Amino acid sequence: MDNGPRMMTKRSGNLRYNSRLYADNDQLQRALNLKAVDLLHMAFASADDTENQQFLDIGCGTGDFTRDWLLPRCPTCRRFVAVDASEEMLSYARANNAHPKIHYDYLDAQGDVMDFVKEYGRFNRIYSFFCFNWLKDQAKAMSNVSQLLTPSGECVLVFPAWSPTRELWRQIAQLDRWKKFSKVFEDFTPKSQDLEDDKARLSYLRGIIDSAGLTANTYIQLSVNPVASALSPEETELLRKDVTNLVLKWTSDSAFSSRPCVYLVHARKQDECTTKAG
Repeated sequence: MDNGPRMMTKRSGNLRYNSRLYADNDQLQRALNLKAVDLLHMAFASADDTENQQFLDIGCGTGDFTRDWLLPRCPTCRRFVAVDASEEMLSYARANNAHPKIHYDYLDAQGDVMDFVKEYGRFNRIYSFFCFNWLKDQAKAMSNVSQLLTPSGECVLVFPAWSPTRELWRQIAQLDRWKKFSKVFEDFTPKSQDLEDDKARLSYLRGIIDSAGLTANTYIQLSVNPVASALSPEETELLRKDVTNLVLKWTSDSAFSSRPCVYLVHARKQDECTTKAG
């Protein structure tokens, strides 16, 4: 499900994202994103009155989905701000997917967002697709979504809740030659990966939504190697062999504690009156 290799940048860590590889391999992710957008688009309270509104895309990556698919569905919005934690992704987006209504900028979704709010103000709508699955502290990121929204602002979030790819990463990290990347793998593994079933994962999701001061209108459950760009050609071939050997051992569904699943969230920020009444 985590389609397209993403790497840490010098700004956010030691490794780098491969923007070209990501842009060439995001077809499955794009298809899932479109289903979510089309399913929920008309559910927005402000779907027909957006000319004075600005929207935010968190984890925009290479920017193609923001420009080619999100913006056409929001043609009257005042501005789209599209953010990512990778300077390489942003450079690619600016060079290949520029648009007068889109402003690309850096934002760490797990960091302090108040300077960002001072610069741009708050957003009437926030989108985020296949970004939260890369965040260790999803509770902080969800709180930041709330901080970035206007009162009664809305968000749509799509991200994997559990993926066999993460389990593969952990097994790879146990092999001596890949132990140097074990922290990288764990830093990209959220808490939901270790929850035992769908009920536990949905409970976890509802918990971080509520704690962030958001009201869920919809929350349901419907891969990628984070070290690829850091490997030499020889290591790449070794990794390919190790992955193949491990996958061949996965002879049945019982090899996994869970099945792949994706969160789809449509939530609204609680206004002050609602919060006080609660």
